[in-house]
Amino acid sequence: METRRPRSAGAFSFGLVRIVMAERIRYARTMRIPLILLGCILAATALAESRVYKSVDSEGVVEFSDRPASGAKPVTVTPNVVTMPAVSSATTGEAEEPAEPDLGPTYTKVEITSPKEDEAIRSNAGNFAAMAVVEPGLFGDHRIQWRFDGKVLPGATTTFLSMRNVDRGTHTIQLEIVNAAGEVVKASDPVTFHLLRVALGGGGP
Repeated sequence: METRRPRSAGAFSFGLVRIVMAERIRYARTMRIPLILLGCILAATALAESRVYKSVDSEGVVEFSDRPASGAKPVTVTPNVVTMPAVSSATTGEAEEPAEPDLGPTYTKVEITSPKEDEAIRSNAGNFAAMAVVEPGLFGDHRIQWRFDGKVLPGATTTFLSMRNVDRGTHTIQLEIVNAAGEVVKASDPVTFHLLRVALGGGGP
């Protein structure tokens, strides 16, 4: 009588597979190929090894084992490796707070208080004055500049603007706060006014 050595848990599982496959083969030989494929799948899953050994006994029953035996042929099994994607804040429900940009100092008020929008000013000499408010005051290297009809007025660097001999007609003024590079940091709304003065030769305003 042949003496069999104790089998491991994996070998025991394959023993059960062998019995089932033997019964099925005896019952219907036409089912041999599907059962062999099933045995390959079960063997690879149970052993979780990258290599198993295949042997066929005298009755044509296929057996798989993790141990080499006489007449057994190695069968290479390629395991499936699944890489899970990195968990982002969108999947965990934890929203990341965006970093707040450093906007530097903030002016609460930059406004021309005089003249008012669409105001008419009469001056036969063409004299004109404007006033503005800057709160809370200039920061760092910031400075004031005025624009008259879209052009920067040289030397006008305070909140009070005084001009002489301004042509009659409609004009626009605006106060801007600029940095050392000349970039506009903050600007008031433009104000449009109308200067009325007597025309030379006794004409109308």
